[in-house]
Formats: sequence, structure tokens, C-alpha cells
Amino acid sequence: YNTDFYGMVYMLSSAGIVVKDKSVMVLGSGGTGRTAVAVCKHLGAKKVVVVSRSGDVNYSNYKEQKDVQVIINTTPVGTYPNTLNPPIDLDGFDFLEGVADATYNPFMTKLLFLAKQKGVKYTNGLTMLVAQAKYAMDIFLDKKLDDDYIKKVYNRFQLFISKIVNLYL
Repeated sequence: YNTDFYGMVYMLSSAGIVVKDKSVMVLGSGGTGRTAVAVCKHLGAKKVVVVSRSGDVNYSNYKEQKDVQVIINTTPVGTYPNTLNPPIDLDGFDFLEGVADATYNPFMTKLLFLAKQKGVKYTNGLTMLVAQAKYAMDIFLDKKLDDDYIKKVYNRFQLFISKIVNLYL
């Protein structure tokens, strides 16, 4: 089983980010990057381009992919405590419709903030994390919980984190 696969499918779907017949850019070529590529192919993406440090498409030439409609970040760039820089700049992606970031700490990465500024759909990795945990629980307990459970747990996490943040403001 690969519950990360199902978690990523849920993450994209719950955010309304559609990859079917779209041009998708996956940032990162590690395990989560390979999961993202498999998910995009499974969901019928028209084209999937992987950006890596040393690949054909890398961080010096990724902007040549002008037709990108969805970006999925699977790198640790932007993760706490190094939150100031996004893995890429979103300027020049005129057809961009959605950005998914597998990072879940912080909730709003710099990459997601840039996506929000562009007015495109976006989602963080907490949804994926909670969903994959729910799907793993289904397997381990041999009992299928309703997917509404994912939303309940996600909302509790958000409430809990917001209370912690408010303590320090």
C-alpha cells in the first residue's frame, strides 16, 4: 500500500485542484515527488514535468515551462524554520490554476502565499498528512472510516495551532 498516494489524491481533490488534461510541474524528485508524478498520471494529467537540482528541468531553467497549470511542491523548501524563501517564483506562469505544497508546517508557506496573491487555488500538506493517516488506519484496523473524518481531524489541527499562535501574539 502507498497511503501517501491516496493522501495526495485527497489533498488535490479537496482543494478543487484538477490535474486531468493539465500541464503539471512537480518540484522535487524524491519519494513524495515520485508519488506526485504517479498521482498526476493516475488522474490523467496531460504532461508532468519534474524539476530537480540536476535534471533536464532544474531550478535554473524551470521558467521555460510556460504552459504549467498546476504546481506541486514536494521539496522541504519553505518548511519551518526556513520559511522565508519559496522553492520557485510563480511569475511568468500565466496559465497557473493551482498550487499544492506537501509542506504542512507552516500552514501558509511562502509558495502558497504567492499562489494566493495570484488568485489561484492552493492547499498545504496537512490535508495530505491527515488523509494518508486515515487511509493507513483503515488498513491497520481493517475498518473503513468515512472520509469526513479527515475534515474533522484537519479542522481540529487548525484550531489547536491557531490557539498556540494566538498565545504568542
